[in-house]
Amino acid sequence: MHLPKLEYLLYPSLVACAFIAIALSVAWALDRLNYLPHLRVVGPRYAFLDGLRGFAAFFVFVNHAPTALHNMGIENPNIRLPIFYGNLGSLGVQIFFCITGFLFFDRIIKTDGKIDWRTFYVSRIARIVPLYAFLIALTAAIAIAAGSKVEASDDNLKSISSLLTFSLSYGADYLFGFKLYQITGATWTLIHEWRFYLVLPFIAMLYQRPAIGRFVLCAATAIAAIDFSVSSIVVWTYFATGIAAAWLYNKRINFPVWLRLVAGAAAIALFMLVCGEGDGKGYGWGRYLIVSGLFFSVMLADPKPLRAPAVMYLGEISYSIYLLHMLVLYLAVKALGHFRQLESVGQDKFMIFLCGCAALVVLLASATYRFIEFPFLKNASKKSAQRVSASANA
Repeated sequence: MHLPKLEYLLYPSLVACAFIAIALSVAWALDRLNYLPHLRVVGPRYAFLDGLRGFAAFFVFVNHAPTALHNMGIENPNIRLPIFYGNLGSLGVQIFFCITGFLFFDRIIKTDGKIDWRTFYVSRIARIVPLYAFLIALTAAIAIAAGSKVEASDDNLKSISSLLTFSLSYGADYLFGFKLYQITGATWTLIHEWRFYLVLPFIAMLYQRPAIGRFVLCAATAIAAIDFSVSSIVVWTYFATGIAAAWLYNKRINFPVWLRLVAGAAAIALFMLVCGEGDGKGYGWGRYLIVSGLFFSVMLADPKPLRAPAVMYLGEISYSIYLLHMLVLYLAVKALGHFRQLESVGQDKFMIFLCGCAALVVLLASATYRFIEFPFLKNASKKSAQRVSASANA
């Protein structure tokens, strides 16, 4: 593993800390204002996962914010883009996958694999689709306004089909001549989430049949080894890490304090190792082992900073942060272009500008969570409770 010189890590580290500090400050203020009242009355939760999810979302922002000009086709020699930013971004995505694997296998364990799959898929649709539809609608409007090929061509129809199906069979690069990555660059992970949801019933079946499950585990390990050797990007294994972590967590082992302290130190060391990677292999087997170790270490340590109200607030709105941050960056940079020459703006000034974008992302994500995400989630939860009550009374 190649590690870059310290001088290439110091500046981007300070930038990342500034972005996250501003995000936490805005989240703290909104939490104090009780902007999301339900956070005061939520039931039992995995606090360390909520906090970890909040940081993961902003790690992705740290990746895309400094590269905003480049993503929009604007080359500025003053803006340096060390691999540190990309390391944090890929780490954030990988943590999301681990958390997904943990949460849903934990549900399988707690229900002994007896899940109402109809209710499950309805809840997943309510969780993912409304905000995604909001983003795609805005993206389409921007593409129509800024695009140069607003016509019903085959390429445009394919792009629309791709956007409506989470790029299930075709990856859309342009719509009406507009480069979609500028706004939808983070949505590529959603198809992997959907694929995981589709195999969950199979995973639940294996959990109920341990003998077959052990065989499949051996096969999956062999497949992972092959996949890492032939593919440059492997993501499904992170769901497997979450599954393994959920299995261990539910053993309810009373780990000694010293082991938790060691796990906390290991988590810090592994995090620094990820940040300092210099080989650009963000989805190879080496990164997978490091991130898996990091996730297990955080689970064992259960660090108190992840339980801080501001951090958990970011975790609650993390999906909105993740999905909408590139939209905010695109619109903000477009606005900046009316006042500054984007090809020559200084790096320090641009980073200060991005600090303001970090605050805007938290504000917008809070609003979309409250007025788009939460109403659908609440309605889905209500219908699920009614369905359970009707089944119990039948």
